[in-house]
Amino acid sequence: MVYLRVLLCFLFVSSVYATIVSHDGRAITIDGHRRVLLSGSIHYPRSTPEMWPDLIKKSKEGGLDAIETYVFWNAHEPTRRQYDFSGKLDLIRFLKTIQDEGLYGVLRIGPYACAEWNYGGFPVWLHNMPGMVFRTTNKAFMDEMQNFTTMIVDMVKKEKLFASQGGPIILAQIENEYGNVMRPYGESGKAYIKWCANMAQSLDVGVPWIMCQQNDAPQPMLNTCNGFYCDNFVPNNPNTPKMWTENWTGWFKQWGGKNPHRTTEDVAFSVARFFQRGGTFNNYYMYHGGTNFDRTAGGPYITTSYDYDAPLDEYGNLNQPKYGHLKQLHDVLHSMERTLTYGNISTIDFGNSASATIYKTEEESSCFFDNGNENSDATISFQGKSYVVPAWSVSILPDCINEAYNTAKITTQTSMMVKKPNEAEDSPLTLKWSWRPENMDNFLLKGKGESTQRQLFDQKIVTNDQSDYLWYMTTIKFKKRDPFLGKSMSLHVNSTAHVLHAFVNGKYIGNQHAENGNFNYVFEKDVKFKSGRNVIALLSITVGLANYGAFFESKPAGITGPIFITGRNGDETIVKDLSAHKWSYKTGLNGFENQLFRTESISKWSVQNVPFNRTMTWYKATFKAPLGNDPVVVDLLGLGKGTAWINGNNIGRYWPAFISSENGCTSKCNYRGAYHAEKCLTNCGEPTQRWYHVPRSFLNSEGDNTIVLFEEMGGNPSLVSFQTTRVGSVCANVNEKNLIELSCDTKPISAIKFASFGNPDGSCGSFERGTCESSNNTVDILTQECVGKEKCSIDVSTEKFGAPDCSGAARRLAILGMEDGILEDIFLLASFSDEGDSGENAYQGMWPDLIRKSKEGGLDAIETYVFWNAHEPARHQYDFSGKLDLIRFLKTIKDEGLYGVLRIGPYACAEWNYGGFPVWLHNMPGMVFRTTNKAFMDEMQNFTTMIVDMVKKEKLFASQEGPIILAQIENEYGNVMGPYGESGKSYIKWCANMAQSLDVGVPWIMCQQNDAPQPMATFKAPLGNDPAVVDLLGLGKGTAWINGNNIGRYWPAFISSENGCAAKCNYRGAYHAEKCLTNCGEPTQRWYHVPRSFLNAEGDNTIVLFEEMGGNPSLVSFQTTRVGSVCANVYEKNLIELSCDRKPISAIKFASFGNPDGSCGSFEKGTCESSNNTVDILTQECVGKEKCSIDVSTEKFGAPDCSGAARRLAVEAIC
Repeated sequence: MVYLRVLLCFLFVSSVYATIVSHDGRAITIDGHRRVLLSGSIHYPRSTPEMWPDLIKKSKEGGLDAIETYVFWNAHEPTRRQYDFSGKLDLIRFLKTIQDEGLYGVLRIGPYACAEWNYGGFPVWLHNMPGMVFRTTNKAFMDEMQNFTTMIVDMVKKEKLFASQGGPIILAQIENEYGNVMRPYGESGKAYIKWCANMAQSLDVGVPWIMCQQNDAPQPMLNTCNGFYCDNFVPNNPNTPKMWTENWTGWFKQWGGKNPHRTTEDVAFSVARFFQRGGTFNNYYMYHGGTNFDRTAGGPYITTSYDYDAPLDEYGNLNQPKYGHLKQLHDVLHSMERTLTYGNISTIDFGNSASATIYKTEEESSCFFDNGNENSDATISFQGKSYVVPAWSVSILPDCINEAYNTAKITTQTSMMVKKPNEAEDSPLTLKWSWRPENMDNFLLKGKGESTQRQLFDQKIVTNDQSDYLWYMTTIKFKKRDPFLGKSMSLHVNSTAHVLHAFVNGKYIGNQHAENGNFNYVFEKDVKFKSGRNVIALLSITVGLANYGAFFESKPAGITGPIFITGRNGDETIVKDLSAHKWSYKTGLNGFENQLFRTESISKWSVQNVPFNRTMTWYKATFKAPLGNDPVVVDLLGLGKGTAWINGNNIGRYWPAFISSENGCTSKCNYRGAYHAEKCLTNCGEPTQRWYHVPRSFLNSEGDNTIVLFEEMGGNPSLVSFQTTRVGSVCANVNEKNLIELSCDTKPISAIKFASFGNPDGSCGSFERGTCESSNNTVDILTQECVGKEKCSIDVSTEKFGAPDCSGAARRLAILGMEDGILEDIFLLASFSDEGDSGENAYQGMWPDLIRKSKEGGLDAIETYVFWNAHEPARHQYDFSGKLDLIRFLKTIKDEGLYGVLRIGPYACAEWNYGGFPVWLHNMPGMVFRTTNKAFMDEMQNFTTMIVDMVKKEKLFASQEGPIILAQIENEYGNVMGPYGESGKSYIKWCANMAQSLDVGVPWIMCQQNDAPQPMATFKAPLGNDPAVVDLLGLGKGTAWINGNNIGRYWPAFISSENGCAAKCNYRGAYHAEKCLTNCGEPTQRWYHVPRSFLNAEGDNTIVLFEEMGGNPSLVSFQTTRVGSVCANVYEKNLIELSCDRKPISAIKFASFGNPDGSCGSFEKGTCESSNNTVDILTQECVGKEKCSIDVSTEKFGAPDCSGAARRLAVEAIC
């Protein structure tokens, strides 16, 4: 009896904490109460455990009731029966974090996820099991699916995380969007979905199971809707509530694509219409998208960023106004929970897409007024009152009298995010890189792999998805007289590789990637084989495996063939199919196997001659973690494609070289009308993804951190920089009779940059005053209310701001506030007028007296800085009026007969605000001052050139008979140069070259710069009389001068196409400009003529370069061009003269009389040849002479038997 009592007590205590989750036709019920439930998707592997508490807390503060997540099978079981639930894969920890915050959970086990996740969440080993077919009545598949699903359920049950056990999980999902692709599976698909339902139900989780996008979901499964709009969705059973499992808050992004944006107004409209029409459960997909770390991005071609334009951005920042506007909607919907779930529903149709829906209980009523018209507002008359409902919006009246919310009327702030440079103490402004090449010799030269087969395999079969990389290698042998050799040959590869790199005999011949969604393409390149053994090595790369569609597991990846080579034999095209050759396979790359990405890697790295734009190269650098707690990003602009690691943590694939199309973007987005993925795009003509998330938990807050890059295609790591992302400014445009809250996200508001109450115009960041405005000083009012505070609430009312007459139009408050440290400073210059004048002319009135007194004091010259921020306070908006009239000042110097020294800088120091730099310059993305930062150099060059051109126009340089005898570039840089490292040295050289290129005709100076470069280089004239050339490889584009003589434009960075050249030119047939081309894949022009008359035979010569695009002048060299060797291939009974152009012939490299093969420079002996030693004969005839004549005859060389064919002499002599 005692034991029975103890047992009963235990059962009672346990059941107290259980939650009963059920449903009826109106709503999910929790402990018997119908609930309005608002949920948001956060995928635990797309953020870090350290981020989870803050993300979930913000979700709760945003008005959510639940967090929804998929479970990712291939992440947890990467190898069959080997599981991983560590780190960001700790599902249980994530669910407990949800529970700790007091939210519910929705667990979408699937285990098919889609989710733009690699292979839709399925492990590739599953595909490689014999007889496997996914998502149908395939026993092998169902066994594995049941095993994994059961394991997840058991794990969650063990931790008592289902609501029936007192945990947070109120819903579970089996399968995912199967109804979208079910038809091709036929009857087996129908049987499979019934099996899924029965299997799930057998697991006894104690909460309802859902199936999304499954109209025929078997009972007791609840079918739900996914999409941009689900207001017209009707469940398949009257006892199933209307539920929306994926309300797409934005869209995903693919490499080569633009940034998608779904407007805040439209998301709110879709939610309000859904609840208006009977919905009671809404889940945002995504509420926080996060990051596709490592190789988890699907696709193909899904980007590393999975921001999704969600209410919480990729880094966890509030995406305002989306977050705030939806929070207000959630508060209103929650306030109406009882009427929405228990009230009787009636609808009034007003026509023209306008209607009213009334929810009424015995105690209260709640109303929705909707206007689905895209173009015109609607006026709704209801219970004696008129309500204006803007186009494409819904108004919500919780009491059917007062409008509490309208989806198109945003009364929350917009936050404009900025990225700030790494300001960590002692962190170099530019990183110091070391490097090492990827070791590929075994593949490129030996064709040596791990396995060999006489067929081409799908990449998934060979790699088992353990790597993005797979080598396909084969060898092919040619005899000397093979028709392929010496002819025009091409390699053709039919490929489904997402990216393909090709090598022949160790030489890189090019790459190709899929374009416009076409992942089945042909790679074609002209190639040259040699006699003997040749190695073809093809590196196939995947960029995320397919994740959606019927039978998507069978979509090919890799090189499926056929592969063949073509050549010419006369007019005949010869084809050789290599598909059934013996192919050797190797998964992965050596650098990955040797874990070069690990911080403690002991492999040797070089700091010497760090190469840029080199394929298959590893780079490594150290850096300090940025100060503070703001999210960290790394800017990879300048790189090509590859993978990045921070302290050994893989932050994902990068591909900033993939530029989106110039077309398809809009400067302004209209929220009205149905959203689709091609609407409201931005970022045209820019890298698809430039910045990559570096979670704080990956960083050492003290000490060094390490970044490692594997660069596939070739890039420039010198531009890589670490930055933080934070709110830079906040703004709002709110109608009166509303409350607006401004917040800079835990940082104080430093200033009110703009404020106007009336009818202000423009949009956030570009507000302007309208035609009516309050007479009160709105800026002052808001400065007192908000500046210095982290947040402030503003009642937008005439009582506070006055009552401007706006002719009956609604009055609005537009405001722009700046966060501390981001404010663009506005300042005034001050001085005294000798006549007590006021205004701008007072300053100008002082200049003649000041300059005259200077002259009387014995001075010869007046020196002045030029103040950039005074002249260009806003980008490309200039001011040279009043006291800023530089030209008038210089002319006043001239009028007094003094010289001028113009210190353009444009860094001034001078105890001047911000050293003379405009603050807008600092706020440009990725900006770093006074180093080899392209954005900075472009702006500095623009301003400097403008000043020089302005002064030249007025003929004020001494070379134009003006007063200016010296000009200065930069200022006191040598005092601070040390921390800038090698980039500082490069920058000061660039300054010198840029200044010299401006051709002012007077010397340039650099103060406090002991290593001030000559803005030029000197060299000695090459000896002799051979023509001279300068090799400008490594430069971009510009102009070159030798001793002041312009030798022309240069552009070695302009590379010719890889296609169109021929290994051999057939003289037969009419010539045209596209025939017999060479130099494919090389600079169009690398060498530039320097006439001897331009040179000083003795003493120094000077070269000056003006480089427009950026280049490396360290590779520039002077050379002479001369005859290196001479050759001939002449039939007998002819006379041939060899000459080395006034230089003696030094040797006979090759000579054969008979039927020699090949061409000049690559002769080979044929099948018949004179028995006489032809080389000896010609050595005696020619070596040591400037020229020699040779009688090609059998008398001289003998009479080889060539079976009646004409005999020839082939000879190559070295000069």
